[in-house]
Amino acid sequence: MFLNSKKVILIAAGILISNMVFADTSEQYWKKLQTKADKQFSGWDITVDVNTGFNNNDKVNGGISMKVPLYSSTDRAAKEKEKLAFLEKGSKLIQLIEVNKNSLERLKKKEGWLKSLMTSQGIAGINAYYDCCDEIVRKEGEIKDAERALSVMLK
Repeated sequence: MFLNSKKVILIAAGILISNMVFADTSEQYWKKLQTKADKQFSGWDITVDVNTGFNNNDKVNGGISMKVPLYSSTDRAAKEKEKLAFLEKGSKLIQLIEVNKNSLERLKKKEGWLKSLMTSQGIAGINAYYDCCDEIVRKEGEIKDAERALSVMLK
């Protein structure tokens, strides 16, 4: 059973549109993830209050009070380790999104073929078609879950 030219054109247009929609998604996610990691893990917010007088009921008497920033190599290393863990988690989510979107494209093609063969193959064809539809729904759910997790990371 052959597909007519209208169906072929519609399938080709769908593939082209899905490639245009999803082409830069992983790059955009990665850039946002790196920006967030740099912002969240590269700053130094460690300060110490230094008083040169004596303290009486939370008031400094006879002296100077100032804030002094502290920097240490262990703090820097810990921040870098946290940053790398953050980027690795985000990278795995981006990979999950990419893999599932590629699988989704193939499953949608398969769905079209199975739908056209469904009547000629009987109950086995019908079951195969609906199994494919269920797999499409699962993949779409995994993509949405990964995008939500990535969105939370980027906030």
